[in-house]
Amino acid sequence: MNEFPDSQLATLAKEGIVYSGAKAANPSDSYPGTAAFVAGCSPRTHGLYWDDSYSRDLYPPGSDCTGPIGTEVDLSEGIDIDASLLTGGGGFNISLLTQRLTSWGTCVPVFPFNYIRTNTIFEVARQNGLSTAYADKHLSYSFVDGPSGLGLVEGYFPEVSSAAATDTAQNAWDDLHWAALNNWLSGKYVNGSSTPFGSFNLVGANFQALTNAQTYVSYVSSNSTTTRSYATPSANITAVLGHFDSKLAEFVSTLKAQGIWNETLLVIGSKQGQTPVDKSKLQFIDPQALINATGVTVNFVTSADWALMYLNDSTDAYTAKANLLASNKAETAVAEVLAGDEIRQYGWGDPFTDPRAPDLLVKGVYGTLFKKPKGFEDHGGWYADDSDVLLMATSGCALANAGKQYGGRVDNQQVAVTLLEALGIPLAQLDGYRIEGTPSLPHIFT
Repeated sequence: MNEFPDSQLATLAKEGIVYSGAKAANPSDSYPGTAAFVAGCSPRTHGLYWDDSYSRDLYPPGSDCTGPIGTEVDLSEGIDIDASLLTGGGGFNISLLTQRLTSWGTCVPVFPFNYIRTNTIFEVARQNGLSTAYADKHLSYSFVDGPSGLGLVEGYFPEVSSAAATDTAQNAWDDLHWAALNNWLSGKYVNGSSTPFGSFNLVGANFQALTNAQTYVSYVSSNSTTTRSYATPSANITAVLGHFDSKLAEFVSTLKAQGIWNETLLVIGSKQGQTPVDKSKLQFIDPQALINATGVTVNFVTSADWALMYLNDSTDAYTAKANLLASNKAETAVAEVLAGDEIRQYGWGDPFTDPRAPDLLVKGVYGTLFKKPKGFEDHGGWYADDSDVLLMATSGCALANAGKQYGGRVDNQQVAVTLLEALGIPLAQLDGYRIEGTPSLPHIFT
């Protein structure tokens, strides 16, 4: 924003509050990243650790809830009927959904909204008579509906995997979400028809072009210290940020034209950063190398710049940790491992009692991506590149501390609580607030 002082983003920052110490969700995968914003809590409570993870208490797709229990839970575009289509094929491929036994013994598929353990701000707002809408990148992000499946008056989930991995295509995909936001705040549905209740009260949307530019073009120059990387944005990154800024200006104009800007709290944030910003450190390690190095039976691994590992026997975790730490670092790039009770002490669920908590958390040396070669960057871990994110709040009605920068630590999950507080809804109605005591963002209301 300092480089572009006349941008819409910089203007809003001057009128609002910038949280320079903001942190992404932990882990910083997009799925728990979204859950942080809408559930107001961590994975140990909402239960979403990654978009492709594992659960010890569910059955595999197509099993009819028979045979061994425990299965991969794929909540990516892979469960669309056809991810090559903008519509995702119009729904989920039921044959690819995991299954569970109901209390009366019936075997049923697990939809994304069934999988989240807590309610969401959209559910709470709607239960208080407000209208809600949200747009994201895959059909599976309909988990924001919450366990009731009724959190959104309108959900909009055009499949981003149907768009080419080019700046032009990704900007065009983002524009669909900008159009949805402008419709919602103009008292219309996505298709342009008028709503019977006027503008929506609580809306949100995700944008992808920046992530795409970071992943496939990265930065033109960079250097790193032991704690942080610094880089010069490429022309691609600068261009997609410029596109975002121009659309943001149109959005603010819509709010003003509708006469609701002074009644609006606008929060702009990022689900995660990308690692490694210093692409000279980039190396790819096949996750199979980690599996081999554990010396025990591994049921499932999900990974990017960190790896979450689920073992056949959770009591093998400490043996696996010792073997990983003793492994050939040229083959595994292991820097640190948490196992068993250490997972709980880290702030996640206890793998001995939580069917979704991983048995092992493996940190690679900086620059390592535990995946097959693709792109220059990815996310999921907790290096500063991943976790230090943009977060700001602004409003047409001057905030109590407008124009200030707050450098203390805040977390994305505080956004959920803040939005409910702005709507005047009792915070105890949000499971995440009630269970974890998540505070609202500081200096907005006082």
